[in-house]
Parts: sequence; structure tokens; C-alpha cells
Amino acid sequence: MTKNSKNNYSVIGIFMMLCLALVFSCTNVTNTSVIAHGKKTLAQPTFDTEGGAVDYGTIVKFSYFPNDAQLYYTLDGSEPDIEDKDTLLYDPSNGIEITESCIIKARLYHSNYYPSTVAENMFNVTLAKPKFSPNGGNITTNDEVTLSHDLKGVDIYYTIDGPTPTDDMEEYAKPFCINKTGSVTVKAIAMKDGLKSKIAEQVFNVRDDDGVYLNVLTVKSSDGKNYLENFDLLTNDYDISVPNSVDSVTVYGSGTNASVSGNDTYTLVEGEAKAVKLTLVSTTNSSKTNEYTVKITRAREGASDDATLSVLELQGNGLVTLTPSFSSDMKEYTATVDNAVSSVIVNFLTNHPGARTNHKSGDSFSLVEGENTLKIQVTAEDGETKLLYTVKITRGSQINNNAELKSVTVNGKSVSVSSNMSYTVSESSVRDVRVVATPEDPAAKVKINGDAVTATNVNVPSLVNIEVTAEDGKTVKE
Repeated sequence: MTKNSKNNYSVIGIFMMLCLALVFSCTNVTNTSVIAHGKKTLAQPTFDTEGGAVDYGTIVKFSYFPNDAQLYYTLDGSEPDIEDKDTLLYDPSNGIEITESCIIKARLYHSNYYPSTVAENMFNVTLAKPKFSPNGGNITTNDEVTLSHDLKGVDIYYTIDGPTPTDDMEEYAKPFCINKTGSVTVKAIAMKDGLKSKIAEQVFNVRDDDGVYLNVLTVKSSDGKNYLENFDLLTNDYDISVPNSVDSVTVYGSGTNASVSGNDTYTLVEGEAKAVKLTLVSTTNSSKTNEYTVKITRAREGASDDATLSVLELQGNGLVTLTPSFSSDMKEYTATVDNAVSSVIVNFLTNHPGARTNHKSGDSFSLVEGENTLKIQVTAEDGETKLLYTVKITRGSQINNNAELKSVTVNGKSVSVSSNMSYTVSESSVRDVRVVATPEDPAAKVKINGDAVTATNVNVPSLVNIEVTAEDGKTVKE
């Protein structure tokens, strides 16, 4: 739901029988006691833990307070009252464990002093993402992937090259293998006590454990210089250039438990390309084979030394903006994409048609959350001049569009969340009440009657409007 198309979300009608003013206000005092009518008032307690977003299980504690003083608190935003059974006694040795979003109000009491003013803090509980081991990269179909979480009792759900995981998908129970080859994305989510983490994901380059692959592949001139850079066992085709001065090269490849044919020294003709094929056959299963191809072009005499690009573009749900704008003489760029963009396609052209690159125009590159580095190396027609273009692509963090309310309380009592809510105050002495609205997503923003607060006092009777804006800043429910 966008801001331009709001739905009526939460309007609370609060009614009363009889009214009598009963208001507590929170004001800051110093850390020492103050005098009020000849009797000292306890200083306001101080939170040691800063409010806002906190991890599940965070322990909240308070700073030192006078000996023999007792601290009482509430978790629902209501005023702490030593006579109220819902007001809790603070245990300094254990603190307060936070397992759900709450508003803590605390007040000090002592028989020889007036009670302190109320200290208040709101805590939005978040659940950390699951952890991967290994963290993506090259694995085989026989290697296990482990998911874990720092907290006990967390349920983890995951997908392999699938949609965003939910609690009706595969639940993680033990390490698993990925039984498909190539580039594979695994996504995982953690859940506990109604909380959901953001999505964790990793990209794995998976090869068949029973397959045959080269571990080494080199193309060397007679002086021992290797002209094949950035060998990747999962990449089978290469296109390289060598200088005019190189009239022959030795191609060598080796694999584990495999015989390799095609290893030899090859004569190169000026200005022409030579395609060399290396064929692998498993020594344990002859039906398992693989083939690598290296296209080697010997530069003509007087070949161009132009190793620049004329075009460099990224596509990811539309054209991705490069900073600075592309120019042939600029070699380093940055780009930012939304979390929804999990891969980009790179399109480029060389200024000279005889130049070679380490990637093909139109190749797709998977992105992890955070910084990704894309490197395009251009080798000029002369086989010697090289330029490296680098793009650092930052994939943004996940931004939720959840604008739902988790709970609404009035004076600590729950109200069923719906588009139109009502609450009747039966106590004849109550003139105003405390309304607390908690969003499902701790990153969402709440307004009560237009004020950016999650809790406020309102008069009785009153109509209360609650507006929730999701983390994405666009989805709004009112």
C-alpha cells in the first residue's frame, strides 16, 4: 500500500463513565536527590542500555542507585506503581531480558524519600540473520552447507535457487548438499517467538563431485610468462592475445584423477587465432569427460595498443547509474542497487575491435548484500597493453514493506488490532489513558495523532489515529 493509497487502519474510540484527572509526567532530574517540601526526592533512574533496535535476548540494566532503594518497572508503557500487581521489581543481578518489543518505564522507591520521576525507553527487538558455513564460493555437490544461529530455539527455513523462504518451506534440520551445478543461490530466514530475521543469502559455485575439472591451466611463452590469467575451473572457454614477438606457446592443463589430452607446444601465426582444446577423461570412470578451449591470437606487427572501452553499462531492473559517468579514460566506478537486485548484466564495447577482455559483454554477475567488485580487464590487440576497469557495486540491505501493527494497548490492556478499534474505560476515576502502538517490524515508524511516537497519553473520550510507515518509506497504513 503506497502513501498515495492509504487504508483506514487504526482508529481507536476511547470512552469513559466519569472523569478525574490522573496524569504522571516524566521530567529529567540530576543524578542526586532533590528537595521537595523538606523531603528528598529520589533521582530518576538511568538506563545503561540505549533504546531503539536491540537483539533478541538483550539484557537491560540501570545505573547505580542509592542503597536500599528499589526499582519497579513495567514493560507495556504503563506507569509503574508499587501497589499495582502488574508492576515488576527489578533484580540488579539479572537485569531485564528483552524478548519482544516493549516500552520500559521505571521508577525508584524508598521509604525515606519521595519516588523518583519515571524513566522511559522503547526497545524494538530484532532477530539476527542465520549464518552460513561456508560463506558461498566454490564447493562440490558432495560438500555440506551448514546454517546456524547464535540463539537457541531458533527455527531456520531455506530455499535453493528459490523464492524468499517462509515457515511453510524447507526447515533446516541438518547440514545439506547442493545437488545442482553452476551458480546457486541459497536463501535462509530465522524465526523465533513470532520474530523474523531479514533474509541471509549466499552464492555458491557448485561443481559435480564426480566430475572432472582442470586444477591448473597455463599458456606460457618460451620465456616462461603465463598469458592466461584468472583461470577458473568452472570456466571452460578462454580468449587471449599474445604479443607479436611470441611465435609459440605451451598449453598445459592438469586435473585430479583425470587424463588430459591437448597439452603441447603450438606455433602461432601473426594476426591469426589458434584454438586449442584440452580434453579430460576420468581415470576412475571413463564416461566422465570435460573439455576446455583456449583461443590464442598472436598480434600482427604494428598492432594497436588501445586497451580502452568505449561503452560500459550495467543492467539490473533497469539501467544502473555509474559514478562517475562512464568515460574511456576513467577506470574506477561505483554503483548502488536495491536489495531486490540480486544480479547485474554487464554490457561493454572495446574501442578497438582487436582488443580482448576477460569477460563477455552480456555476462551476468550475482550480487551479495553489501559490496561486490566487478573487474573487466582489457588486453589491447598488441597482446601487451592492458587496462583494468573496476566497478564496486553496493547491493543495499533488505528493506521491509511491512506496515502492520503487532499490538495496541490502552493502559497496559491489549486491544484487538483491526481497522476500527474501540476501548471502553470502565474506571470512573480515569480522565486520560496511555496508548501504546507496536509495529510488527521494529524498523517501521509509528505516528499517533500525527506525532512521531509509539506511546502517548490521550484524553477520554477521544478518537486516536495511528499511522504506520514501513521501513521502505512508501508503504503506509493508517
